Amino acid sequence: METQLDPEVFFRANRQLVVNIQAVKEVTPYFKGRLYLLLEPAPEGDQIISSGKANAFKEWLDM
Repeated sequence: METQLDPEVFFRANRQLVVNIQAVKEVTPYFKGRLYLLLEPAPEGDQIISSGKANAFKEWLDM
């Protein structure tokens, strides 16, 4: 299913989460190069982007 999603609109944040760009309300630096996401609607638990994916996520958001 992921291959059918538009990569300009959706990003694989981690194994459990695919993020829609419109759901991203805030991105905050987190420990050791990771990023903390505030999403709306908010899924359960903390949403963290790994340090390995942080740069790709920033480029995806055009940060």
